[in-house]
Amino acid sequence: MTDSTSHQVRAWLGEHLVIDYVGPRGAAARFEDAIGRSFTSLRVTNEPLMDDVVTAGGRPRHPQADDR
Repeated sequence: MTDSTSHQVRAWLGEHLVIDYVGPRGAAARFEDAIGRSFTSLRVTNEPLMDDVVTAGGRPRHPQADDR
Protein backbone atom coordinates (compact mmCIF):
# COMPACT_ATOMS: atom_id res chain seq x y z
CA MET A 1 0.00 0.00 0.00
CA THR A 2 1.08 3.53 -0.59
CA ASP A 3 0.46 6.54 1.60
CA SER A 4 -2.27 7.63 -0.84
CA THR A 5 -4.40 4.59 0.00
CA SER A 6 -7.60 5.95 1.52
CA HIS A 7 -8.42 5.10 5.10
CA GLN A 8 -11.61 5.76 7.00
CA VAL A 9 -11.35 6.98 10.58
CA ARG A 10 -14.51 6.80 12.62
CA ALA A 11 -15.26 7.79 16.20
CA TRP A 12 -18.10 6.08 17.98
CA LEU A 13 -20.17 7.00 21.01
CA GLY A 14 -21.55 3.58 21.84
CA GLU A 15 -23.19 2.40 18.62
CA HIS A 16 -23.54 5.94 17.23
CA LEU A 17 -21.14 7.22 14.59
CA VAL A 18 -20.18 10.76 15.60
CA ILE A 19 -17.06 11.50 13.52
CA ASP A 20 -16.14 10.23 10.06
CA TYR A 21 -12.98 11.13 8.16
CA VAL A 22 -11.58 9.73 4.91
CA GLY A 23 -8.07 10.53 3.77
CA PRO A 24 -4.65 9.14 2.89
CA ARG A 25 -3.18 6.59 5.31
CA GLY A 26 -0.72 9.01 6.95
CA ALA A 27 -3.25 11.78 7.43
CA ALA A 28 -5.79 9.28 8.73
CA ALA A 29 -3.29 8.00 11.31
CA ARG A 30 -2.64 11.56 12.51
CA PHE A 31 -6.38 12.26 12.66
CA GLU A 32 -6.96 9.03 14.61
CA ASP A 33 -4.29 10.02 17.14
CA ALA A 34 -5.70 13.55 17.53
CA ILE A 35 -9.28 12.34 17.99
CA GLY A 36 -8.15 9.67 20.46
CA ARG A 37 -6.33 12.27 22.56
CA SER A 38 -9.13 14.84 22.38
CA PHE A 39 -12.07 12.52 22.99
CA THR A 40 -10.81 9.77 25.27
CA SER A 41 -14.27 8.28 25.87
CA LEU A 42 -14.91 7.61 22.15
CA ARG A 43 -13.94 4.37 20.42
CA VAL A 44 -11.87 5.28 17.35
CA THR A 45 -11.39 2.98 14.35
CA ASN A 46 -9.03 3.36 11.38
CA GLU A 47 -9.59 1.01 8.44
CA PRO A 48 -8.57 0.88 4.78
CA LEU A 49 -11.43 2.13 2.62
CA MET A 50 -12.54 -0.51 0.15
CA ASP A 51 -13.65 0.62 -3.31
CA ASP A 52 -17.03 -1.11 -2.96
CA VAL A 53 -18.12 1.09 -0.04
CA VAL A 54 -17.70 4.36 -1.95
CA THR A 55 -20.82 5.80 -3.55
CA ALA A 56 -20.98 7.27 -7.05
CA GLY A 57 -20.43 10.74 -5.57
CA GLY A 58 -17.12 9.66 -4.07
CA ARG A 59 -18.36 9.73 -0.47
CA PRO A 60 -18.12 6.68 1.76
CA ARG A 61 -21.34 4.74 2.20
CA HIS A 62 -22.51 4.43 5.83
CA PRO A 63 -24.67 1.32 6.17
CA GLN A 64 -26.03 2.37 9.59
CA ALA A 65 -27.07 5.82 8.35
CA ASP A 66 -27.80 5.12 4.67
CA ASP A 67 -30.13 2.15 5.26
CA ARG A 68 -32.59 3.95 7.54
